[in-house]
Amino acid sequence: MKPIKLELKNFGPFINETIHFDELKKEQLFLISGRTGSGKTILFDAMTYALYGEASTKDRDKNALRSQFADENEVSSVTFTFTINNATYIAERQLPYKKPGNKNMTDTKFQLHEITDDKKLLAAKPAEGKQAVQNIMKVDANQFRQILILPQGEFKRFLVSSSKEKQPVLRTLFGTDRFKSLEDKLMTETKALEASVHSMEERLYLLLEQVKTEKRFDGTISQQFASYMDEVKRQQHALEDVQVRLSRKLEELSLERQSLEQAIQVNDWQRQIKEAEARQAELIESDAAIQNAKDEVSQLLVLDYLKEKKEALDNLKDKRTVWQNDFNTLKDKQKHEDHQLTILKESMTALDQEYDSIEEKKHFRDNHRHYIVEEEWHRLEEKITESINELQAHRQKLEQLEPVDTGKLLNELNEIMTEREQLSQQLQVKQITITQLENERRDSDKQNEQVNIRSTYEEELQELNQKKTEPLLDAVVKLRQHLHTGDHCPVCMQQISVVPDIPDRETLEEHQKIEHRKIKLESLIEQLQHYQIRDTTEVVKQLKTLNVELSELTAKKERSDSHYASLSEHYQKELNNQSIYQSQQQLYENQQRDLQLSEQLYEQFKKRTGYQTYQQFEEAWQQCHQSIQDHEENVNDLKSQILDKERLLSKLESELSHLTVLLSDSEAEYESLALKLQSDLTKNKLTEDSIEQNVDISRLETLQQKVEDYQTAVQEVQFKLDTLNQNMAGRTSTDIQPIEESIKNLENAVNMLEAEKHTLLIRVGDNEELLKQIDALLTEYEAKIAKQKEALELSRLINGKNPLNLTLENYVLTYYLEQTLILSNLRLNEMTHHRYQFRRKKEKSLGYSGLDIEIFDLYSNQVRDISTLSGGETFLASLALALGLSDYVTQLSGGISLESVFIDEGFGTLDNETLETAIESLIELERSGKMVGLISHVEMLKSRIPAILHVESTGYLSSTRFSIK
Repeated sequence: MKPIKLELKNFGPFINETIHFDELKKEQLFLISGRTGSGKTILFDAMTYALYGEASTKDRDKNALRSQFADENEVSSVTFTFTINNATYIAERQLPYKKPGNKNMTDTKFQLHEITDDKKLLAAKPAEGKQAVQNIMKVDANQFRQILILPQGEFKRFLVSSSKEKQPVLRTLFGTDRFKSLEDKLMTETKALEASVHSMEERLYLLLEQVKTEKRFDGTISQQFASYMDEVKRQQHALEDVQVRLSRKLEELSLERQSLEQAIQVNDWQRQIKEAEARQAELIESDAAIQNAKDEVSQLLVLDYLKEKKEALDNLKDKRTVWQNDFNTLKDKQKHEDHQLTILKESMTALDQEYDSIEEKKHFRDNHRHYIVEEEWHRLEEKITESINELQAHRQKLEQLEPVDTGKLLNELNEIMTEREQLSQQLQVKQITITQLENERRDSDKQNEQVNIRSTYEEELQELNQKKTEPLLDAVVKLRQHLHTGDHCPVCMQQISVVPDIPDRETLEEHQKIEHRKIKLESLIEQLQHYQIRDTTEVVKQLKTLNVELSELTAKKERSDSHYASLSEHYQKELNNQSIYQSQQQLYENQQRDLQLSEQLYEQFKKRTGYQTYQQFEEAWQQCHQSIQDHEENVNDLKSQILDKERLLSKLESELSHLTVLLSDSEAEYESLALKLQSDLTKNKLTEDSIEQNVDISRLETLQQKVEDYQTAVQEVQFKLDTLNQNMAGRTSTDIQPIEESIKNLENAVNMLEAEKHTLLIRVGDNEELLKQIDALLTEYEAKIAKQKEALELSRLINGKNPLNLTLENYVLTYYLEQTLILSNLRLNEMTHHRYQFRRKKEKSLGYSGLDIEIFDLYSNQVRDISTLSGGETFLASLALALGLSDYVTQLSGGISLESVFIDEGFGTLDNETLETAIESLIELERSGKMVGLISHVEMLKSRIPAILHVESTGYLSSTRFSIK
């Protein structure tokens, strides 16, 4: 953690104070200096309070940090801006206080923001802020006091603390929570394992009681389990015997049931034969009626067949009539189209005779096409005329332009330029002098204004001092409440003879207001003391003279600027005229060349085309082009028409061929169908008129179904009689009552055996399943018994029940502490001139152990207790340990950023030589990149440390300022 800015409002002796630590720049070692009671330690209180809501020491009351001179309606607050791990934060906390007329204190307010990139709120309440700050800082308030801020009276607290007190601090610094978690987890698991074993024992005894046997056994779990296993085996043998007897009875029952089924089947077959013979007799009686139905069906089918033949013959006749009409129509159309094709071919022959004339026209058109396509030939005559007119105009313009020599004008311009530069320099000097004098006058006016304000404050203070008030009235009131006549005064130790009366409340309040105003006025007067009255008469006189001179120079400069502008414009105009003449001359020559080229092209055009004007040529070319297009369009149109006629004639020829084939084939088919129909009519003694009537399809279908049903019934009855007679071959009817009585007796015997088997089967199955569970649980139980023994031994070992009396976490922490002591001894050796070294106390003790520290004195070659060190030696040891701890934590980079350390007093107990050694250690710490802040009254520190934070007090209020030598 490294501070950036600390803002105090009504906090201790500071009313509205801001400390910018970035003013230190590269000087990271600085001294906080000021007289006793000025509020130096309050700065450490402010940082601690902003982060944790606590003072820098446990003995200081955090509620007493509010300024006694704060207005009763104004809040007291601390705003602390700091960086840690490359992130920037702002912590703001308000102190609670009691408003006038209220019985209760106001609520504490707290906000924590991260402002590294964008401002982000991390906590808005004190309850949220406690955890948020601890997550950022990685230490709580007590650990913060012992590691980053070393306040008065708490230097040696970490040094002399016990192993138990050091453990949470070191745990946070080195992140050994995981070892503590392992200890707790193993202890929890061991207790859970013991509970699990006890639960398994109860479950095993409960399962053994559930085994279904007529006997009960005593002994251990294993003994009972073996006895019950033997009993279940006996039950299994009894079950096997019942199953054998049941199998025999089931075989006997099966044979009897087969005999009964056979007897019942023979009796049923005999009954079915009688029924089938009766049905066969009924069918024979209806045979004559069925034969009449067959004859009627045959006749109806013949009529229907012949009618279909007659309809097919009529349809074919109608189709032939249609085909013949289509054939005649197509034949007429073919003749007409053939005549039209002949006319078109004659027209094409006439166009072909014009070929030579058209080719000559194409040759003329194609050879002279570029005169039509290229735009420049269209305007060539007009362009020549325009060029001749422009040449005449340019010739006249050139005669009017006369070049002028500009050298004289340029020399005159240079002289005026030199004069303007000299005037500008004189103006600049005057303006600078005037600005300096005006600044001096403004500073003097401000000084005089501050002196007047100070005089006003002094007059008000003088008026207040003239009022009769008791300077120490508050103290008098407090003393008066506790003193009586005859007591000894705690200030002067003299016996009290008279105790003054206590003033009333209004007098006290008036007195407090006057005293507060006097203190504030004294502070303001002191701040304005260095201001003095300045005389501005001479400055005003000089300003007046300079302003007049400035006005004259300005007017002269303006006249020179105007002359220069006019002459410059004239010079530029002459230059432009000269440039215009040259450009016009060049343009005239270019136009002459263009005109000659245009005239040459025009003569070439007339020679090649044979026409004297472009208009004559264009009209002739367009007529030629149009006649070619008309001829090509006529040819293409005739070709298209001829092709269409040829395609149409081809299509007509194809359709006529198809109709010829259809008529030829259909004629043979028609004659064949007519002969076949006449033959069938003759065969069935029918005429064409007789088959015109419609056949009753419904009656035909009914008669067909009746005949089919009769034939199916006859076949089914005959098949059934044949099958039954085969089954009855060699068999006779049987009495089934004796067989049914035998089956009933066998079923009763089987039921009794099955009930016995079912009982044994359930008992054996349940017992086997139960014994499997018991066997598996017993195996797990025995394994847990073995594991419990190992886990219990491991838990005792890592929880401190070992020869070293060290828990696993403390064992790890002893390593970190020893590494810290190695780095601390490097500083302690230098500070004590190689007399003292830290050592970790290795003696075993009850409870927590292994983290106690002792001192080894190299002079006496003996170990000493920390408490035997002098005040100065204790300070050096505490300082060396704090710095060594900071170094080692930084090396590990375990998430805690110890970028600063602040030390409050303690240097006064050191002699000069030891003090010099301590300063060198702090300078070395600064070089490593840490910020080191010291509070001390030792004069040697003021001369050795270039950066000093002065805390200046008026007696009541304080202010701060940095000075760097």
